[in-house]
Amino acid sequence: MDFIFSNFKKGVEQSLRNNGIDKKRRFKISAIVACLLVSIMSILPNDTHADEVTKLGKSSTDKGITFTIDDFFYNGNKLVIDYTVESKTAQKIDETYSNLLEKLDVSINGKYIDSISYQGHQKVAKNKYRGVIEINPPEDTPDHFALKFNTDSIFDKEGQWTIDFPVNKSAAIFFYHFLI
Repeated sequence: MDFIFSNFKKGVEQSLRNNGIDKKRRFKISAIVACLLVSIMSILPNDTHADEVTKLGKSSTDKGITFTIDDFFYNGNKLVIDYTVESKTAQKIDETYSNLLEKLDVSINGKYIDSISYQGHQKVAKNKYRGVIEINPPEDTPDHFALKFNTDSIFDKEGQWTIDFPVNKSAAIFFYHFLI
């Protein structure tokens, strides 16, 4: 937060300096702008609601590739899963694939569902990717259920990655979206 304010203050001071406003007046204007910025930021809602996200950190490794579900959010309408994929080997991963996880199987309480509404990913480090999957569960999905997440292909690498975990509905009504 200090970084944002310091850069903002520098920009305002530069603009004022270029417009011929004296140092004392620049300070007053910068202080007023900073106060307004703090006031506006304090009344804006927190978009991430990190306290409503369930941290999981559960992994599955096969053929030198680790698939980890980092955290998730379920509000009764959407299930959003934040994950990472990391290769510990020198395997070349084909980055031209549109979906990081291929042949994805998801089941709720043992029943296969086909309602993935979005997949996205980005490279975050050498041989490491972060992705998000949004699932629209069936209307009759209970508030608490067992989720099984399985894929047998990550990019073009065949293998077997399976993660099972319990899901509980959040009390929050907002839609959480991980930053990708």
